[in-house]
Amino acid sequence: MLEMSKTSAVYNGRTRFFIMKSFTSENLQLSRENGVWATTFPVTKRIQMAFRSVENVICFFSLNESHAFQGIARIESEPNSRLKPEIFANDRNQMTRNNRGGYEYENSHNRVSKNMKVEWLLGCNFPFKEIEDFPGNPLNEHMPITKSYNGQELPYNLGNYLSHLMLK
Repeated sequence: MLEMSKTSAVYNGRTRFFIMKSFTSENLQLSRENGVWATTFPVTKRIQMAFRSVENVICFFSLNESHAFQGIARIESEPNSRLKPEIFANDRNQMTRNNRGGYEYENSHNRVSKNMKVEWLLGCNFPFKEIEDFPGNPLNEHMPITKSYNGQELPYNLGNYLSHLMLK
């Protein structure tokens, strides 16, 4: 196994890495087919702040209880109410059209935010057993990255190395 510290940069420019969890394989498929993703408001805010601060925001997607990563995607935009609002509409409460041609959500307890444009770099089934010996994530009390919560950030060295392993 290549040493983590000797792994060259997988992406050009400053990069931040996040874990995205999905409750359904259907949502992952919708995302791949339509190039959008939506997640909870707090996670969206974190992703949006990262998007504004670096050239690349890379997300590793994992279906809950799958014990694997299903792919890697790059965030391509901030959340946008006009970006395919019909996708993930069932995960939002009530959507209504506003007078600016976009969509708004009727109550503040929505489960997901507006869609963000994503570019899927890899669709796969990368088993967690492949990274059993990974160091813990210092941004999450040194827990294994396989125990990450939705929206958990990974330090650059862990995210870059995981990208390297998954993309090879």
